[in-house]
Amino acid sequence: MKKRFFAILVCIFMVLCFASCSSKSSIPGVSDGNNVVDMSSTNKIVYTVGYKLYSEDINTYISKIGTWVKEDGGHISESNQENNDYALYVYKVPTEKLNGFLDKVDSLGGVANKKIKTKDVTSTYNELEANIEMLEARKTAYLNLLNTGSLTKAEIIEINDALDEVEIKLIVAYKELAQLANQVDYSTVTINYYNNSNTAAYQFFNSYGGYLVSIFTTIGTVILYSLPFLLVGSIIIMIIIITKKKKKSE
Repeated sequence: MKKRFFAILVCIFMVLCFASCSSKSSIPGVSDGNNVVDMSSTNKIVYTVGYKLYSEDINTYISKIGTWVKEDGGHISESNQENNDYALYVYKVPTEKLNGFLDKVDSLGGVANKKIKTKDVTSTYNELEANIEMLEARKTAYLNLLNTGSLTKAEIIEINDALDEVEIKLIVAYKELAQLANQVDYSTVTINYYNNSNTAAYQFFNSYGGYLVSIFTTIGTVILYSLPFLLVGSIIIMIIIITKKKKKSE
């Protein structure tokens, strides 16, 4: 009976583990490492890419990647390098050139980690455009009123105040739209450069450590989610055992 009980628990755990892993692999907006920028899509998508790149000479990689960024019409948004052991660079790359740029970075040795995240901002983009269109129409209406020539001084002052308010809202809306358009047109690529010349095993253990953390995190999550099922299963099995014992005693 005990063996059967543990066998049931193991089966439940395996089923839950499989379900958890399956659902985790389909998280929307996160790439598993492939370059999947869909240029045929009409949606407004913001792409953010993060790299961990290892090399015995990080300056060579920095120079080479910097050249690729300039060739693609991009630029360096941020950089931080204090020595030859580590550097952080944030690049802005035209989204239409992103796939090709990432392919070139992937071709370098030492890519230990890469994450691609996407954010669909189509709804926000359309709302901003609609808001600007409404404000422009209101602005035109106010200007037409001012040009009628039949307004009192108080009405002119009131309309001018309303017009100033519309102008301020338009400035803010156009600024937000421009910022959003820039995020869509230019993807952000962040690269952490690490020097691994001191030890050949550094990159392996760094990557493997993250892999172990991921495994234990997944196992812990599965255990937490499976506790209610295990509890219910244990109660059912205990009821069956007690019922059988009562029948035998009778």
